Amino acid sequence: MKKILFLIISVLMVLGCSKENEEVVGHNRMSYEEFCNKYFSGYLVNDTTKLVNLTKEIKYNQDETTYFVGTKNQKLWIGLFDTKTKKCIKEYVSHDEFPLDFTYDLGYGKTEIAHMDYLNVNNLFETQKGFACSISSQYSLYTIYIFNSIQTKYYLYREYNVYKGLSEWYDNTFLMQYNINNENNTLCLNEVGEILFDGYMDRKILSLNYTPTNLKDYIYINYDNDYIFIKNGTLQNNEATSHKRLNLFSRTEDKEIFTCEFRNIKNNILEIYLILTGISGDILNKTYKVNIQTFELEQ
Repeated sequence: MKKILFLIISVLMVLGCSKENEEVVGHNRMSYEEFCNKYFSGYLVNDTTKLVNLTKEIKYNQDETTYFVGTKNQKLWIGLFDTKTKKCIKEYVSHDEFPLDFTYDLGYGKTEIAHMDYLNVNNLFETQKGFACSISSQYSLYTIYIFNSIQTKYYLYREYNVYKGLSEWYDNTFLMQYNINNENNTLCLNEVGEILFDGYMDRKILSLNYTPTNLKDYIYINYDNDYIFIKNGTLQNNEATSHKRLNLFSRTEDKEIFTCEFRNIKNNILEIYLILTGISGDILNKTYKVNIQTFELEQ
């Protein structure tokens, strides 16, 4: 009798927080009632039966849209919704399976099997071939995911490799800063998840630091002890870097002004369109091609 009563109460709890023709998505840390009342009530999702491990919604664009992250059929799923109507705008599903169980490196040759109880999307960018996002779990592990129609790229890092967040650099090219062996390094990926360069693995780059500050990006590239200073996608020459001339292009006077834009990244070649305004007002336009693996100028 107690089992029957418990079953009836459970069914009423589920139905009480659901609307007609909607399914309630479960959560491994909450009851159905707690989850749908707090997070998912009223949101319209197709085929929720295989959707698990959902986490709290994240609102952005002045609360106009909301997205959830979870796993569906063992693949990473992200749903983007209209906050007012609660209708689904887009659904993203990874091509490959998303491993919730993985080997966690404790250091000193020790490992353990860890399980992601929940997922958080820290940054998400749409690309021409899908989208890129960085994901964290309760282990403070950060995973970069690049979704496209062919395959899913992801990179999993230990806890001490602290990421500053995924940021779009130029034309579906992404940067992330991480720390390893007490050194800050930058990883650059294209829209399909291929690593264009890694400031740590490729020691041909003497140093490459990326620091997001508010909405402005600062990039320092040490090239033969001379620095490229890029701010907001524009090459700069100001008091902060005047002690290191930008000799990759040419030595300039203090009052000369650099502006540049990145035109293309293809086959490891970065095209930089440089405009140099001299003291006399003369303007020099020139396009440079830089190998982003060696940071040597292409002839």
